[in-house]
Amino acid sequence: MGVWRYSDAKVLLAGILLAPQCAAAANTVEPAAPSLQANFSAATEAASNGHCDEAIPMFERLAVDPRVKPGSLPAAAIAVRHGRCLLAGDAHAKGAAMIEAGLPALEAAGASFEEEVGLTQTMMGLVAFHLYDHDTALMWFTRAATSTDRGTRLKAMMRLAQTRIFDGDGASLKVIDKALLEIGEKTREDKDIRANFLSVRGRALMNLGRDKEAVADLRRALTLSGGLSLRASLADVALRTDLAQAMLLTGQRDEARKFLAYTGAGRIEKSPFASATYMGVPDCTGESGLRPEDSAVVEFSIGLDGQVANAQTVYSRGTYPAASAFAKEVRDWTWKPESIAKLPTFYRSLIRVELRCSNATGKMDGVTTALSKQFLAWAKPLAGFGEGDLPTSKFGEVNFAQMSPTQMVEWLRARGAQQAMAGEKLAAGATLAIAAFYDPITTDRTQQNLARAIILVGETDPRRTDPGTVPALAALRAYTAIKASDNETSREKWEKVRESALRSAMDDPLIAADALAQDTMRTLLATVRRVGNIGSDQTALLRTVANDTRLEEGHPLRQIALLRLASVAAAAKQYQEAQALFTRTGLTEQQCSLIGDIPRLKSDGASSTDYPLEAFYMGFEGWVRVEYDIDANGHTANQRALIAYPPFVFVDAAKGLARGIRYDATYRPSGQLACSASTETVRFILP
Repeated sequence: MGVWRYSDAKVLLAGILLAPQCAAAANTVEPAAPSLQANFSAATEAASNGHCDEAIPMFERLAVDPRVKPGSLPAAAIAVRHGRCLLAGDAHAKGAAMIEAGLPALEAAGASFEEEVGLTQTMMGLVAFHLYDHDTALMWFTRAATSTDRGTRLKAMMRLAQTRIFDGDGASLKVIDKALLEIGEKTREDKDIRANFLSVRGRALMNLGRDKEAVADLRRALTLSGGLSLRASLADVALRTDLAQAMLLTGQRDEARKFLAYTGAGRIEKSPFASATYMGVPDCTGESGLRPEDSAVVEFSIGLDGQVANAQTVYSRGTYPAASAFAKEVRDWTWKPESIAKLPTFYRSLIRVELRCSNATGKMDGVTTALSKQFLAWAKPLAGFGEGDLPTSKFGEVNFAQMSPTQMVEWLRARGAQQAMAGEKLAAGATLAIAAFYDPITTDRTQQNLARAIILVGETDPRRTDPGTVPALAALRAYTAIKASDNETSREKWEKVRESALRSAMDDPLIAADALAQDTMRTLLATVRRVGNIGSDQTALLRTVANDTRLEEGHPLRQIALLRLASVAAAAKQYQEAQALFTRTGLTEQQCSLIGDIPRLKSDGASSTDYPLEAFYMGFEGWVRVEYDIDANGHTANQRALIAYPPFVFVDAAKGLARGIRYDATYRPSGQLACSASTETVRFILP
């Protein structure tokens, strides 16, 4: 986020109020104390240069210096500047509290602090904006927009307009029009500022459905910024993409493709960012009120650590909650660092995708869900956490909802190490295990967390007699085997490594003694391959799970095994047995479509005629993640595009291709859905 520079050297002592000091005897010579002004200036300079790691300890010492009177103007200045440094890092709550405590004194001090007050208010608004806190961002930007400093005021008005772009009442346009009244076109700086406001105005108009007016504003912005050229800054790319989108919405497809070609979109070799370790979309009918017909375009950047650095919705016809729901999902997308390193820096810095919500609501438990739930129910209280989903909860002052998945895992890892050093072995093992469970990328770090957790938990009960630690250790060993194959890039290697790891795990005495852990291993081993590829070994494993009375009747693992066996029987034309197996699940056909695994793919339906001609001639490549249901005959239905890159180019072609995909038949008594809301990624690659 950065730290603003400002002139400050004389700020502190201009109004210094020293705390009362005991006078020394007249004949006593005390050593000269370090200059308070020098300390303050050094801390401020470090912060101004972006070295907050150096500035924060300096501000901490100043805050407790007895020469600074509590409640004084200097104390307020220290708190605000310290708080800004904390905001620039991850300590948002602490930084915001410091700023809110000190800012009123700076506001009351008048003109000498006006620029700093405005910049601080804008920074507070930016933090709220990036955390999708609409009302807080609106409040801070509104306050900053009243500044008499022109530069500060215009920056705040720009952010205010961006915050209100999805409010649906035209308020964003009013802010922009007010700003445009005071911006000329004589200087290069004014032209650039005017172009930026016109760009945001174009976005606001698109989100209001006034697409023709958006095209006019965006064309004017392009002219002011230098026109269409081979120059390609991030601002240029964003503007051209906005204009291309507005033209697509008004039916000017040829013009749109020309502008899109000047963004570089669709020219990322092999599209490595299409293969994320996690790439979710919001559910339809969730709290945001999303409907299947809603869509959005989200702009984001990816850091070298494989985490999304920032994600904001730039286009959506929905409300702010709907727009932010899409952005929040993209914020949590994760890639392996080695994969994303292949993506050029310029492209990582600004990517746009088209999104829709998923109909995969109400999905029933997967193979590992029961094992995870049982383990986390044991581990969370020991680690000090309450009930609920950890990524959306708080732990003291730590708000996991404001962290990326990797940041949360690193925090848990550090906490587990501290607990281990303090001799709290069981708590440390539970915390490190939780870190491994929530780790979005399986790396050496994940395996180290699991291995260390097994040692720590085992050391607390070396005889393994405690009823809680025994299944916990079994679950940890099971998950070590499950994650062994996660780094394999090809399906063939993944199957080979996973089968080997799962077979070894089944022979582990600790796992064999725990019904849930052992049957999870068996079911995973039996479902590594899809229905059409399984043999007698896999069938035998499924029968063992289906008939394991150690698990209650109707347990999800037994249901999954029975559904698989029913499909195997139906494939062998043993329909009476298939019916009996299906009946034993106790599920309705609709429930089966949620719990059933994906049948074997027979044909992807692709042909050379599926590549859109206009994209082919313009040299665009891209990909689309499509969602569809699979009926019992292996045909697809209800095809929808969930994620598309570049936006608006390949969506129709991908849906058409998905209609031709064929799977193996799956047994259902009435021939209805075999699998609900299945997804596949369709790649469009030029020869």
